[in-house]
Amino acid sequence: MLLSLFSGSTIKIKGSSLIIDMEYAIILQARMGSSRTPGKVGAIMAGHEMLYHQIQRLLKNGLNNVIIATSISSLDDKVVEIAEKCNVGYFRGSESDVLERYYKAAKVNDVKNIVRLCGDDPLIDPECIRALIESQTNDPVDFITASHKRGWVYGTTAELINFECLKLTYNTAKTELDREHVNPFIKRYEGFSKRKIGPISEFELRPDIYLSVDYPEDLSLVKEVFEHFDGIGKVHSFTQRELIELYDSGLLTIGNKHLHAGFND
Repeated sequence: MLLSLFSGSTIKIKGSSLIIDMEYAIILQARMGSSRTPGKVGAIMAGHEMLYHQIQRLLKNGLNNVIIATSISSLDDKVVEIAEKCNVGYFRGSESDVLERYYKAAKVNDVKNIVRLCGDDPLIDPECIRALIESQTNDPVDFITASHKRGWVYGTTAELINFECLKLTYNTAKTELDREHVNPFIKRYEGFSKRKIGPISEFELRPDIYLSVDYPEDLSLVKEVFEHFDGIGKVHSFTQRELIELYDSGLLTIGNKHLHAGFND
């Protein structure tokens, strides 16, 4: 069970951050700066910031080991404010070197396996995280991804990185692309053991749906999703099936399809 995997961790308080020693943890990268849609993680929908809803969706589904990885920029004081409001840990590091930020956040918290999430993906499916952790528990590898054409819906997915894999990547990767996006080096490097996983239900295989927030049109769509589920009392508890059914219902304004190419493989 996912809850039992998370609930066995030891949590210690250090200053205003949670310092956690654990086998699995979610490290969620989020910052206010964005070239396409500045301030999107702080955008208000259903009464709270988008990042607040993302965190609460994790917590309400028993995913309590959450660390927000943000930058030292003063703009990201808002991200820290949201993390503290949700009572989750945070780490502040480089604004541009996201790989370094991830590595140091994992190292200081002694995380053995990192579930990597992005603040661009507030509709993450908790069942995807469950599947990643169960897959790693049953058969450990360096890297597991659910982000591919036979995986979860674009914008609802995640990946898992073993700390030793992340450490080698941090010490080896040099290009701007590798430092900014964390996983390109991991995907290229043949020395890592890797696996792809996907949802059991064929109903949930929908490569035609794009729910990541890069553009204002994406933000408007996600806002409609949260406000719909808030209106029926399920703002943080809706399932992937319910999300897909809403998408297909005709109740949403879907104006972002032309902006995304989806997964490459």
